Amino acid sequence: MCRNENFALEKLPDEHAIAEQPWLAKQLAGLAEAPGPVAERADLLLLLARLSLKKAGRGP
Repeated sequence: MCRNENFALEKLPDEHAIAEQPWLAKQLAGLAEAPGPVAERADLLLLLARLSLKKAGRGP
């Protein structure tokens, strides 16, 4: 299913880990926008959509 052997949806970090590492969210967004299988990209978009828009560790 995956076009890249180094990338597997089953091995993605959880939402909290992604939210704490903005660079990782940007990398996943790039993968979601890249050409590839629609099902794989849809899974990435769903994962990214569940992330909070607030920056981790800032303010109340």
